[in-house]
Amino acid sequence: MKVKTRKGEKVSIEGDDIEEVDKFTYLGSIADKNGGADAANKSRINNDRMLALNFHFNQDDSRIGPEEDKFIMGIKYIAYALLIVPVLTQVPPGPPVITGPQIIISGDSVTLTCTVSGGSPTPTVKWLRDNTVIDDTYTITGNQVVNTYSFQASSREHLEVFECQSENGVLQNPLSRTKFVEVYRSPNQPTLTGPTSVAPGTTTTWTCRSTGAYPIQTMTMRIGNSQFSSNQFTTNTQFIASEESYTVVGTLTYAPTLANNGQTLFCDVRHTDTLTTPQTVSLPLSVISPLSVTAPNTFYNPAETETISLICIVTAGNPTQIRWYKNSQLLTVTGRLSGGTVSGPALTITGVVMSDAGTYICEATDGGATVRTNNIQLSPIERSVTEFEIITSILNGYNKLVRPIDPVNNVTHSLIPKETIEFDPKTLRFEAMQCISWNDPRLSWPRGQPRVSLPSSVIWLPDIVMLGQEVMHDFEAKAIVMKNGDVTYCPQGVIRSTNCEEKSGSVWECNFKFLSWSYDKVMLDIHFPSVLTRPSIDMSIYYEHDDYEIISQCPVRREMSYPCRVGTYPELTYTFVIRRSSNCRNLNESPTCS
Repeated sequence: MKVKTRKGEKVSIEGDDIEEVDKFTYLGSIADKNGGADAANKSRINNDRMLALNFHFNQDDSRIGPEEDKFIMGIKYIAYALLIVPVLTQVPPGPPVITGPQIIISGDSVTLTCTVSGGSPTPTVKWLRDNTVIDDTYTITGNQVVNTYSFQASSREHLEVFECQSENGVLQNPLSRTKFVEVYRSPNQPTLTGPTSVAPGTTTTWTCRSTGAYPIQTMTMRIGNSQFSSNQFTTNTQFIASEESYTVVGTLTYAPTLANNGQTLFCDVRHTDTLTTPQTVSLPLSVISPLSVTAPNTFYNPAETETISLICIVTAGNPTQIRWYKNSQLLTVTGRLSGGTVSGPALTITGVVMSDAGTYICEATDGGATVRTNNIQLSPIERSVTEFEIITSILNGYNKLVRPIDPVNNVTHSLIPKETIEFDPKTLRFEAMQCISWNDPRLSWPRGQPRVSLPSSVIWLPDIVMLGQEVMHDFEAKAIVMKNGDVTYCPQGVIRSTNCEEKSGSVWECNFKFLSWSYDKVMLDIHFPSVLTRPSIDMSIYYEHDDYEIISQCPVRREMSYPCRVGTYPELTYTFVIRRSSNCRNLNESPTCS
């Protein structure tokens, strides 16, 4: 700035000299005595200067002397000062200065302080977030204006920009400073997944996963205290935008050896910004040989009563249990069976019997794996048994007075006529056999010949009698006994019917009735045999009479009650229709009893 005076002369106002300075500050910019100023203020200064100098005093007026000239110059200076001083007292504030923590951890109580120095008039200071004022309160201390904003650090403040603005109307736009907030978060507890039991030398994969950290966490894996190399352990890091955090997934590819058995795999996650010690997760490691069993012999053919061992060999691994199965059913190793343990896997059978035949399997387990042998076939050879041994065995302790089965014994009865011995209009006499069958489980045996013959006097017999006649047997008939206890008893003798009735000239009908004498239906139930086994009346061996022929026959079963006995008794009636001989006929045709 220049004031036009003569060189060397000082400007005085009311006797006081005005101090001459080289420069001064105007609206925050520097102006020097030569009129220099920054671009922002030159225009305003020039305008003010022109206003001041437009006071129309003609300094060259010849009527004004030297004293008058000094007075005029003083008036000009005073006028200029009165115009410019009000402008020089409006001073913009200094730039905002933000102070606060450099590292903010989730959960921390955070205070951001914005300080503004100077400014006339006094500036306002406020905090904004997303262009919205969140705090416009401040305090004034001396020439400083301070606004403090406090909050509890959480995900809401993470990656947010906080802005401090200051203004006092001097400048066109407010002064501004920003603070970018990153809320550091500890990672979640990591997880480690993968097998805990592996075979030696088998390449296996384990995965460690860490989530929820900011900034990025680091991850390593080790077995015991030995760290895995980057060739064995790799990591993949992702920024999860929706959570504004990092996820790290580590993959370990490793082939353990037997030396690693019983050791522990560790995954360590470090986050030095929020954690003083690493997060650690672990898995126990069991390295054992794969379990294996074999049966060197898969077929055994022992004789009955021999002792045999079914061999099972553990070829690899350390089983904790051995089990044996027969025909897919778990065996209880007791009695004649022994062995089947971890120390002795073979199954020993003492005194082999035919029922031991079947398919056997040896199974081993170690708690993690279960393996089995191939099928082992056991096929005992039946020992030869003599008839003497069979009969001695089945009659040992046998009581013929006791019925074979309680409560009811089922008996079948059929009639086999052989020839007509005598016939007159009231009496018919046959030579015939009665075929009686039942089952007596006491007379069964497991092996040897399929049947034996026993005297009927040594076994229980159903007391089937013919009404009105005592049957006279030719001899003591033997009973045929099968291996399963089925008994067939066919006594032979003469049977006589006095119940003959004439139906028409030369045609008669005669009946034979059979029933149990002492056992009712509840204890002994009598039936005709099934058509598929044998006929109820078998005429296949009948020898035809010279004068009379049987033209039809039929069996009928009834249940009867008798005055002298309690209960209901099955009664079997065999009816024969006889006439004088006329021609030959097939006696096994279907009967046509009237």
